[in-house]
Amino acid sequence: MTKTSASVSFATHIDAPLDAVRAAVHDPAWSNWIPFLKSDTCHGDTAGSARVCVMAHPDPQLDGYELQETIVENDRDTGRFGYAIKNPPFPVENLGGVVTTEQTDNGVLAIWTAHFDADPAVLEEIRPMMVQSYHAAFQGLESHANKA
Repeated sequence: MTKTSASVSFATHIDAPLDAVRAAVHDPAWSNWIPFLKSDTCHGDTAGSARVCVMAHPDPQLDGYELQETIVENDRDTGRFGYAIKNPPFPVENLGGVVTTEQTDNGVLAIWTAHFDADPAVLEEIRPMMVQSYHAAFQGLESHANKA
């Protein structure tokens, strides 16, 4: 079956100071605020740096799964952090994501967008799962940023 290029995006407002939100996003140690990550090992914080994130998941097949990632961009001035996952835990290829943050009148607008290739048959299963994950991650980010 032919793969389809797809994307998933989730946006929310975070009630926390922009500086604290960006400090957390641009520090590649995302296990500090993402509830579905047990740990991470970062080999730098600039484009080209490697990061390994260990998943925390109720499914025994995913619990402890090691995501092999490369940081694609980490621009603190524009609020963009991009990454590519070499071995996604679900049936997609060429998975990359970008988290952006910007100040608005309502707090910080945070947007997480992922791009990937997948069989059309699995898109309906993958999209809601990714949105749920990004929502949980941003809730953790808001909590973490307000403690900073």
